[in-house]
Amino acid sequence: PPTTLPPVVVCNEDAPYTLPWGDQAGVTGLFEHTYQSYQGCDSVVRQNVTVKAPILRFLPPQTVCAGSCVTICGEEYCDAGAQTHVCESYQGCDSIISFSILIIEPIAEIIPGGVLSCANPSVVLGSAPSPGAKIWRAPSGVVLGTGNNLTVTQPGIVILTVTASAGGTQCVATDTIEVIGNTTPPAVSATGGFLGCGNAQAQLNATTNASGPAYAWGPPAGLSATNIPNPLASLPGVYTVTVTDASNGCTGTAAVTVTGNTDPPLATATGAVITCAA
Repeated sequence: PPTTLPPVVVCNEDAPYTLPWGDQAGVTGLFEHTYQSYQGCDSVVRQNVTVKAPILRFLPPQTVCAGSCVTICGEEYCDAGAQTHVCESYQGCDSIISFSILIIEPIAEIIPGGVLSCANPSVVLGSAPSPGAKIWRAPSGVVLGTGNNLTVTQPGIVILTVTASAGGTQCVATDTIEVIGNTTPPAVSATGGFLGCGNAQAQLNATTNASGPAYAWGPPAGLSATNIPNPLASLPGVYTVTVTDASNGCTGTAAVTVTGNTDPPLATATGAVITCAA
């Protein structure tokens, strides 16, 4: 009678299977071979071979933040695009897993806008192009604005948060900048003088700690000049000097009073008679 060998199960990647008599079995089936027995009769040997179908699995797109990876069967994949990995199934056969990786990379990069000053009371902070929503906050968490730009009128710390989402994954990036302000007004002092009949003009003087100062005296009536630190005043009254600091555009003022007394003194005279005797 025919001899039936134990059945064989072969993984697809191991096919074809070499039958005991040397033939190749690449598909599932019952295979047999006829030998001649020692008695000169036919001896039929059979074997049932099962070739398992390939195990293919397609995962949904994997979404990760920049710098993160996807782990498949203990191996990490960190690059965007289509990927294929071979795992061993519970049956000991290869399981081919196909998937794709989408990397979310929000960019938080603040572009400075300059220094706040009296001449420049506001600066505009910009940001580098990036996917996602942009929110500008103070360190306390108060929202200062949204979008690509932020107009700032006060010095201090500003934090930009960029949030991008896809495939149920949310990625966040932040950047911080300190806005510098220089709005200190210059210190200004001034001195005046006295007008009299023998002193027809009074010397005014202004002193300041301003850098590259510009002077403006007023009112102009009675002044020899209005744009110098030490003009001459020919009329009594109150004069005000405004000094502008060239480094920040801030101004400081000082006032000085010029007094005068040009009233002539009262004078009287009496005569006498000159004679030969006196």
